[in-house]
Amino acid sequence: MWALIVGGMVSWLPSGQARATQVGSGASLGTGDVCDLNLVSVGSSKVNVIKALRAVTGLGLKDSKELVDNVPSTVLDDVTSASATAGQSQLVATGAEAEVVCGTGASSSGSGSGV
Repeated sequence: MWALIVGGMVSWLPSGQARATQVGSGASLGTGDVCDLNLVSVGSSKVNVIKALRAVTGLGLKDSKELVDNVPSTVLDDVTSASATAGQSQLVATGAEAEVVCGTGASSSGSGSGV
C-alpha cells in the first residue's frame, strides 16, 4: 500500500493500483511549476470519479458532479505540480483520464486503462 496526500488528506491505495505516468516531450515536472489538472474522460465509474473529485478539490457533491458532466473540465487551476500530480493519481485510480498541464509546456496524461 502507498499513501497519497492531497491538501492534508491521506488516501491509502493498494500497491497494484494504477498510477499516472508522464508522457510528452521528455520534459519532467518540477515541484515548483504552476500547473492545472484537467479531467479529460470519466471512464466507466462516474460515482467513484465524483468521490475522488470531492477529495481532490474539496468541492461539494453538486459542483463535483458538474465537473464530471462537463468533461473536459479543469479540476485544479494554478497549483503546484506535486498537487496536480497527486490529484491526477487519485482520478486515474478511479478509471478516469486526467492530464496535468504546466506553464512550462510539459504535460502528463494518464488513464485507468493499462497505465
